[in-house]
Amino acid sequence: MRRPGGGTIATLKLPLVEAAAHAVGLNRSRNPESLPADTTKHRPVSVLVVEDIDVNREVVTAMLTRLGHRVDIAEDGAVALEMAKRLLHETDAWDLILMDVQMPVVDGLTATRAIRDLGGRAAKIPIVGLSASAFAAEIQECLDAGMVDHAAKPIAGHVLESIVARWTEERSPAPLV
Repeated sequence: MRRPGGGTIATLKLPLVEAAAHAVGLNRSRNPESLPADTTKHRPVSVLVVEDIDVNREVVTAMLTRLGHRVDIAEDGAVALEMAKRLLHETDAWDLILMDVQMPVVDGLTATRAIRDLGGRAAKIPIVGLSASAFAAEIQECLDAGMVDHAAKPIAGHVLESIVARWTEERSPAPLV
């Protein structure tokens, strides 16, 4: 029976595939062990993940470690810049940096420019921008700041695996953009 001011109840059923949730690390338990098994055929590498949001750090770290890679974390661009100074004297500091573009304190674009300005290995290490935005102009801003590539968030496991392989192999790769 309808009553004025009584409101409406609606039910929406969506057929979601559990595997899709696993691909971006969004399973109900948020347990890294529930991510797909190690399928990488590439050598293990070291990655600096620069991300200000806890759950994003956890998801990317779980995906990378599941693939056999070593991960270090920086909570923002200022911390990343301090950590990147290790690139000047440690030959095994990292093979790749995954840099969130929009962060408080120091954003990813500013941090990337500052890391490149350090010179030496810091000027050459592949830095891949991670952003929820995939507009051409914003991707170009990443490239102009010194990033070698861009990936949209949330990032699927197979995309992350491909990016790591692309930018840590010995040949000179072409960007995804």
